[in-house]
Amino acid sequence: MNTADQTTSATDTAGAIEAGGDRQSIGSASALLTVATLVASGANYALNLVLARWMTPSEFGDANLIVTLMLGLTAVAVSLQLIAAQQVSSSTALDQQIARERLLRRSWIIGGLVALLLAGASPIIATISSSASALPFVLLAVGVPAYLAQSVERGVLQGRLRFGPLASTLVVEAAVRLGVAVALVAAGFGVVGATAGISISFVATWWWSRRCVAAQSADDVETTTAVPMDTRLVSQATMILLIGQIMINNGDVVLAKTLFDADVAGVYSVAALIGRAVFFLSWSVVTAAFPHVARGASQAVVADIRRQAMRHVLLICGSLTVAVALFAPPLTPLVFGAEYSSAGPLFAPYALATSFFAMANLVASLAVAQGRRRPGIVVVLGGIVQTTLLLALVNSSTEMVWLQVMAMAGLFVAVLIADRK
Repeated sequence: MNTADQTTSATDTAGAIEAGGDRQSIGSASALLTVATLVASGANYALNLVLARWMTPSEFGDANLIVTLMLGLTAVAVSLQLIAAQQVSSSTALDQQIARERLLRRSWIIGGLVALLLAGASPIIATISSSASALPFVLLAVGVPAYLAQSVERGVLQGRLRFGPLASTLVVEAAVRLGVAVALVAAGFGVVGATAGISISFVATWWWSRRCVAAQSADDVETTTAVPMDTRLVSQATMILLIGQIMINNGDVVLAKTLFDADVAGVYSVAALIGRAVFFLSWSVVTAAFPHVARGASQAVVADIRRQAMRHVLLICGSLTVAVALFAPPLTPLVFGAEYSSAGPLFAPYALATSFFAMANLVASLAVAQGRRRPGIVVVLGGIVQTTLLLALVNSSTEMVWLQVMAMAGLFVAVLIADRK
């Protein structure tokens, strides 16, 4: 299905979407979400700094594996958020409420099943990853259902273009995680305390997101006349893309844990922090642009939105890459400790690799907003190629990072070609 097929049904409503209005809305929303993401990232970096300072590299590697598994769940969580955003952005107030209730039921059911699976497999995961204990994996499982439920509520806020409340949920999650995790780690609970802080932050954010949605009266709910897309089509396109995201964003950290010894893997985990910062800051732009495209904009408006969003992503990624290239090597031993000095040279190429992936992800995500799957399929293939190359060719952490730079540059080109077709 090509772009023209997807936008023809929205021709009558395209005139209601002013290019200038979208430009202003996306710009202000991206700025707001970027600030909130910076605050949240700052809190998460503070937590990682505390963990790196208070733990040995092997312990920090265990804690980072928990975070990686949590991020792996985003294949489901972000899928629910984007599906909710797409349905809400093109529905009446009544249909929005029906979609919200249906997706919330699914999120609790899926969350419960994933939690049981993760808790049951925790001894096996601990053995494979050489982790000291299986208890952190059980504690992470406890928070999974709330994590998926909060994603649905965030999708409702996103689809209604309520970016202020949506931004507040990011800040609440990071603040609770930082406060609880630091307190528990300081009390001597180590990796277990850090994991408990993550799960508690999920519950707190679900509660806050639910309040933000409930605070909106029926009269305040903005509706559109865009023709809703088939839910299965959107679900398939979203899941395909997010499977690729998980493989690319987290696969290298898992491989480092299995290919390298515990201390080297812990050092690599510190370098990987910059990649997560680059990606999540760029994701704020995707969050702002996605519902505008999903509302049935014409090809011309979608092209305008994508150009503007790409400029924002380039600005974010370029600024971060230059900053870490200049300041990361001398600051790494001062910030994280002397044992992490070897991570300094890895930051800049890791940021560059993630920048290429962030641009590819933007193009693929806006294709998902239109119900198109081909760019997402290319992202999955890119994740498979990257994993294969890392397993076959990597002998050191430096090789692992630079190989990802080449793989993600190729992925960006491939996604652009797939999107044009």
